[in-house]
Amino acid sequence: MALNENIKKARIKKGLTQRQLGEAIGVSHNTISDWESGNHKPDADIVMELCKTLNVDANYMFDWKDEPLDNERQNMIDTLKKNNFLDENDDLSDKDLKRLLDFAKANKDFLIEKK
Repeated sequence: MALNENIKKARIKKGLTQRQLGEAIGVSHNTISDWESGNHKPDADIVMELCKTLNVDANYMFDWKDEPLDNERQNMIDTLKKNNFLDENDDLSDKDLKRLLDFAKANKDFLIEKK
């Protein structure tokens, strides 16, 4: 699948319109339409914004692998950010996420308030 098809597929899976995606990354819905139709291609910086917004990685976007980011993994990262354990721009490697989860499991009595 080509980049334009992957952008459209990821956008639809995320439940966004072209206008919503454009607003999220700072471009017009016409630009999104041009990308999805294959008339133009986004530059590298915009591809990274697309990846963040659509919860896919560049490997998926460029067809270097088939699957978007694992939803469970992304949900864990989103929860950590929501609870201020990570800054919005932080991203964890699989190894770092596993280490953080192992730490949380080992210290759950300390981390979780018992009622």
